[in-house]
Amino acid sequence: MGPFSKKWIDVLLGTTVACLGFSFLEGFSKGEALADVSSSSSPANKTVESSPPSSSSSSLNATREGLQSLLEGGRNYLGFEASEIPYSTLLKLYAKVGFQPLWFTEDRKSTCASAVIKMLEKADEEGLEIAEYAPFLKKLEGYVGADASKQETAAQEDLLRADILLSYVLLQYISDVQGERVSPKKIDKVLYLDNPKIDEPLLLLDLLQKAPENTCEWLEKLSPQNPEYKALKGVLKDLKSQQVQGKEEKILSSGPTLKKGSSGKRVLELREALASRGYNSGGTSDIFDESLETIVKAVQKNLGLSVDGVVGQDVQEHLSKRIEDKINQVIVTLERWRWMPEVLGSKYVLVNIPEFEARTYENGQHIFTMPVIVGRTYRETPVFSSEIVNVIFNPTWNVPKLIAVQDELKDVQKKGADYFISKKIHVYKNGTEVDPRRVNWSEVTKQNFDFHLKQDSGKDNALGRIRFTIISPFDVYLHGTPKQELFDKTKRTLSSGCIRLEDPLKMAEFIFGKDSKWTAESIQNAIDAEKTETIPLQTPVKVYIQYFTVFVDQSGTPRFMEDVYGQDKEILKALKSRRAQAP
Repeated sequence: MGPFSKKWIDVLLGTTVACLGFSFLEGFSKGEALADVSSSSSPANKTVESSPPSSSSSSLNATREGLQSLLEGGRNYLGFEASEIPYSTLLKLYAKVGFQPLWFTEDRKSTCASAVIKMLEKADEEGLEIAEYAPFLKKLEGYVGADASKQETAAQEDLLRADILLSYVLLQYISDVQGERVSPKKIDKVLYLDNPKIDEPLLLLDLLQKAPENTCEWLEKLSPQNPEYKALKGVLKDLKSQQVQGKEEKILSSGPTLKKGSSGKRVLELREALASRGYNSGGTSDIFDESLETIVKAVQKNLGLSVDGVVGQDVQEHLSKRIEDKINQVIVTLERWRWMPEVLGSKYVLVNIPEFEARTYENGQHIFTMPVIVGRTYRETPVFSSEIVNVIFNPTWNVPKLIAVQDELKDVQKKGADYFISKKIHVYKNGTEVDPRRVNWSEVTKQNFDFHLKQDSGKDNALGRIRFTIISPFDVYLHGTPKQELFDKTKRTLSSGCIRLEDPLKMAEFIFGKDSKWTAESIQNAIDAEKTETIPLQTPVKVYIQYFTVFVDQSGTPRFMEDVYGQDKEILKALKSRRAQAP
């Protein structure tokens, strides 16, 4: 964006100061702020009258004009070409405070400059890259010294440049810590999330205005404040401390599958790797015995893997992780939390895909956790946030085209038309129902499939007895399932994208609420009636279908889950591809 004219800046200044009048514009009157506004911009071309300026007023005007002059330098307003923060954003910030310095004031006393610098130097505590801010801090040091220690002897122009530069890098930090580093949708199409819409200047000025005088506590409020995010910061801090102290966990070398009866050096490695992660390895024998199998099963259960006691590729991958890998996993999860709303709502459901669990919350309290089944690795459950708008008892199922041609077509070709009849699946062509026995299914292909399939409600319906409708661009819902035996598995990537609930009746009770007429008994009566019934919700319930591979459980223990869809790898790659802009 090109430089703004001084006249345009003055008009903007007059408008913003007249409207806002922030309390920290001490010594800078409204009349002084408007003194330079062009007469052509005043109502009815009236001239703004003012008394002769005092020395203090003249000094303020000189400072303001100095900042305006630097900002008029266009993309070189920092003394180098800048692109991360748009020129208009800096202009907006300074216009709203009457083009007064924010950090290096007239009396040369630092406000929160040193605190801001220290915060930026510890950006890695938020899972951010210090290297992305270091070049700017180095440039800032050239103007005012390390930690702004030389500002009292700095030239006036250097102070103004330092002020703009610190604002620039702080606004970039706010953008980053609020979740705008990378675009989820550009990383993976199933990451159906938008970056938070942040107005960095307004956020900063709002915190400054509300902060107690002479304190910098507002800096702590720049990052997400939810307890999950804070807990993950603690995990990150602990991991980095272990890394500095050289407390690396033992690694299991890659190789063939280990199971009960295996023996040799890698069994000893397995025991050491388990012991270094806090598991009782069961002795020092190089034979994979029953006690070791029991321990492996416990590890698999904690990781959300299939529990068979066999050390295959998935367990080996976990036991080969170094602290650096875990740190990266936490960094990605912190980024995911930044994409979440700051306030999740008074009542909501949170589905965590890698954990195969759904949690319900109301009024800040965790109500219950429920096992779920999520999409297969080739039919991933999308990551998105939305609302549950109605509950359907005894739902019918309109089979999505993808499932119809990839699954149902194969089944009917293999089992014959009676398959559709036994499953109560109706076949429609051009809106008219056709007898599946009159179709030569052997000649039907994915390419010429022009049928619509609809399954009746009932005990065999793929959606079970209850469906929870979610507003989304996907045919994805929360619902029951006739295949309850699948919940016996630990790794439950088994659906075609929807989220199957172990106990949909319990979920319905929660969704309707304690004050609703829909009690457990009335819900069961509605199901037993075998009638399809849709119940709109007067107040939709928030639902978050998310993908957190690291979380802190109720006992305070960090749990690292398998990256079942490989999403974390792609997000980490996108984050690492960012490079600091060298000034």
